[in-house]
Amino acid sequence: VMLVVIDREQHVDLINKKGCELLGYDEGEILGKNWFECFVPERLRGQVRAAFEELTAGQIEPVEYYENEVLTKDGREKLISWHNAVLRNEEGEIVATLSSGEDITERRQAEEALHESQSRLQQIADTVEDVFWMTDWTTHKTIFASRAYERVWGRSRESLYADAEGWADAIHPEDRQRAWDTFVNLGKGQGYSEEYRVVHPDGSIRWVLNRGTPFCNEQGEVVRVVGIAQDITARKNRESELAEYRNKLRSLVSELTIAEDRERKNIASLLHDDVLQKLALSKMRLSMLRETLTSSDQIELLDGIHDCVSEMFTDMRSLTFDLCPPILYDIGLEAAVRDWLQKEMADKHGIAVNLETAGQPLRLREDVRVALYRAIREVLINVIKHANAQKVNIALANLNDTVRIEIQDDGMGFDRARAEAGGGSPGGMGLFTVRERLEYFGGSLETESSPCKGSRVILTAALTGKEAHNKE
Repeated sequence: VMLVVIDREQHVDLINKKGCELLGYDEGEILGKNWFECFVPERLRGQVRAAFEELTAGQIEPVEYYENEVLTKDGREKLISWHNAVLRNEEGEIVATLSSGEDITERRQAEEALHESQSRLQQIADTVEDVFWMTDWTTHKTIFASRAYERVWGRSRESLYADAEGWADAIHPEDRQRAWDTFVNLGKGQGYSEEYRVVHPDGSIRWVLNRGTPFCNEQGEVVRVVGIAQDITARKNRESELAEYRNKLRSLVSELTIAEDRERKNIASLLHDDVLQKLALSKMRLSMLRETLTSSDQIELLDGIHDCVSEMFTDMRSLTFDLCPPILYDIGLEAAVRDWLQKEMADKHGIAVNLETAGQPLRLREDVRVALYRAIREVLINVIKHANAQKVNIALANLNDTVRIEIQDDGMGFDRARAEAGGGSPGGMGLFTVRERLEYFGGSLETESSPCKGSRVILTAALTGKEAHNKE
């Protein structure tokens, strides 16, 4: 601290070593000089001299704290923080002033630089739509929040500065504890990223994505947290609209598929009950007619007709089962897989299918039964076309309220993207449509396929066939 004594004539009577160092002069160069003329910048002389004259005249009391610049020998200015007192003679008259001064130039420059930095930060932060915030972790007080806070939270920044937990109190009750627990983990040095709803005073709700990063001191202790909160309400609304659209699309796909299944069943029933019966009757009558013929030419001709009708009968029966096997409706899913798909895979494609069942017999609603049958058939078609398999194992299990079907082959695997995109047969659904259909019934489709290691497909659906329209 510099000490300087200035008499009533404004001359320097005494100055300590620190004062000489600060001004850059030797003591002899300072003593006796007019303080204001030699050591106060010209622009301040009038003001500082007037205050000195009032002080020495007893017109004002000494100011406890006063700041002004002094002029050094090399022409630089330094800001000094003064504490002033008056010196009196035996008669009580003021004869001089005693001032202690501290050089606060660097401190003030740092303060001004910090203020400038904060101003720039404020300007930048206020130009973006996101909320930029900063928290002193040692006091848990918010030391900065950009203007966007007032729009996103619907509350003033002053209320946030006054109540450190004000931002959390505004979070929707269903989200608050989760958001707060994650925020507290910042104190452990963990990053913070959480989505939650903020309730405005008027009851309106905004969705927020808040992310924070902790900063530590040299001891590794978290001392400050900086973060950005983004209003994602528009995105959430779009996601909700998209989910609603997907649900509607899923419902539409399922309704169309149900309508298609119904039409398949009607056509299959018509073929089975009418066309196949007539063909069977025709075969029987041709056989009876053959017994009455004696001409070898007529018998040969009749045998050709009989063979043609038999072939038509076989093809029509196969078509009927391709459309919709009656056994699926009359007996159930297990029987349809065992007595039709299993036989079809062996007879037509030379692939051995092993069927395993576990749990109670499946009691499925008709539309769920059809959906699962077609899903199994579609998977098997993909195995035929892409896997080059010799064996397929199908495991059906009744797990509480869910049916689980696992289909595993020993083939070379298949291209999942290709299988997802389209069906393996004319009229096939493709795994994407199968998945959509199963999700409609509260189920799922999962695929695993590796080169030369075969593939595994897991199908699930709710036994009750409960639709999952609001799943998302």
